[in-house]
Amino acid sequence: MRLDETGKYLGIEECKGINNSQMKDSLMREYYHRVQQILKTELNSKNKITAINTFAVPVLVYSLGIVNC
Repeated sequence: MRLDETGKYLGIEECKGINNSQMKDSLMREYYHRVQQILKTELNSKNKITAINTFAVPVLVYSLGIVNC
């Protein structure tokens, strides 16, 4: 892979180095988008928390070991 090429592996754009600021912005946008989708539903509060924990939080958890926060 050349320096200007990027590839995507498990949702993280990779090349010879990871652009941390760009990836943080992308991950936070995806997290907030998922949380907003959940909060728009008519679920009760317990089910909303469960949905956030199973649908939105894994976006951030997977990337914690890869992207420098």
